[in-house]
Amino acid sequence: MTTETSTDAMQEANVFFKDENGFRWHFKLQAPNQMALQAAHRRACDFLLTSGYTPDAGPSRGPSEAHESAPAAQPQAVLCGFCGGATWDNRTNKRNPKGPDYTCKDKETCGGRAWLKADGSVGEWKTPAL
Repeated sequence: MTTETSTDAMQEANVFFKDENGFRWHFKLQAPNQMALQAAHRRACDFLLTSGYTPDAGPSRGPSEAHESAPAAQPQAVLCGFCGGATWDNRTNKRNPKGPDYTCKDKETCGGRAWLKADGSVGEWKTPAL
């Protein structure tokens, strides 16, 4: 989970994750503007997810929330339909609703991109026009 605040000088985001032992971690990100904050947020989340951390809802809200709660489900990774490599999940942060939901991380040699179908499955993969 992420919460964002802003001050006159800096933009802030709080990111909450759990490690494989169930311990909660709070990461505070700061950047001079919203665009830089989004880039820092993306890099931090990519690193944490590939390091075995899972997203967390944030600080406990009371005694009803036990430490032994069920672990969060790992989101299933979508692989590129052309090269089989890793992809960027753009669903939560795309600026244009017509933009692709998934793009290949290998922009130089592949550049694959895909949009979700109405039923939520990944549609046909396309390459940029050359």
